[in-house]
Amino acid sequence: MTIERGSDWGRRATFDPTLPVVGSDAEFAALFEIDGTGTVTGPELAAVTMGDLSRTLGSSRQDLSIIQGPTAVTALPIDLGVITDARGDRQLFVASVVVRRPLWGAGSTVACNVPFVGDWNLAPRAHPNDGALDIVVSELSFGDRMKARSRLPTGSHVPHPDLRIRRAAAASIDVPARARVFVDGVSRPLSGPLQVTVVPDATAVAV
Repeated sequence: MTIERGSDWGRRATFDPTLPVVGSDAEFAALFEIDGTGTVTGPELAAVTMGDLSRTLGSSRQDLSIIQGPTAVTALPIDLGVITDARGDRQLFVASVVVRRPLWGAGSTVACNVPFVGDWNLAPRAHPNDGALDIVVSELSFGDRMKARSRLPTGSHVPHPDLRIRRAAAASIDVPARARVFVDGVSRPLSGPLQVTVVPDATAVAV
């Protein structure tokens, strides 16, 4: 079940060389598939050594890719996100979906499953196992965007009246003209509106 405030998170598990180890958020999401009914299939336990999910979890297991035998780890259950585009095609993500206007202009939107987007602590309250996404909508002026950039690495850019964050298990995101879409840090040619939803407890990450 998804994590609750004040409850323990994770369980002890054994990780062995047959289980997948990947080096990015996009590679982690690619381990899984979603069918027409919304059912997600993939490994019950995997590891990711770099990226926004790894940073969120504070993983120190950079050596999991070279383990020679069973290794004791903590398995943290996590949610996966689903994007459905205007054609009805679906794909999974683990960290974020960014709809970015030029220069992060007004109308840029991010759906966050984790707090970090690159070097930015964009959604400080986001958690990868809370059954929700943090939807961040920027309506900042150019001057405020420049001020916010210096605060984004620490998460001190919020609260701000022109930077709205709401939590939802499902949301619709428009893709304005000239906007680019990045899924787990990789540019994707997606057309909107995009529907984003959460699959709770979809898998677990070894740390």
